[in-house]
Amino acid sequence: MSRLFVLLAVSILALSTGACATIVDGTSQDISVTTVPGGATCEFERVGSVVGLIDATPGTIHVSKSKDSIVVTCTKEGHLSATEVVSSDFGGTTLGNILLGGVVGVVIDASSGANNKYPDTISLALPPEKFESAEASDT
Repeated sequence: MSRLFVLLAVSILALSTGACATIVDGTSQDISVTTVPGGATCEFERVGSVVGLIDATPGTIHVSKSKDSIVVTCTKEGHLSATEVVSSDFGGTTLGNILLGGVVGVVIDASSGANNKYPDTISLALPPEKFESAEASDT
């Protein structure tokens, strides 16, 4: 009976200490950025700190996951800048921890940011500073 109890206790401990999202999805991800027109410089800022830069679009940046939004600002000479706030969404992998009763795993996923996910792609349009004609502006 004691061997069965030890085996059961070890199994429960193993299930409760795993961090599903941390293991399966990781704590960082790539975000691809495209702009119209291409060749823009894009800065990524989170909670007042720059977390990355793309020198010329299209490009990809590697960021750590977080519950905090990222503000993406793209600029190009002769065009107005464009800004987008990119929010992180809750990643479904963490539900595996909840369903299996892994409270410790849920805490690990939350603290590492692994239970969050940003969109894989972002697309921004940078309008020209001025148009050659009113008709061009309308299109």
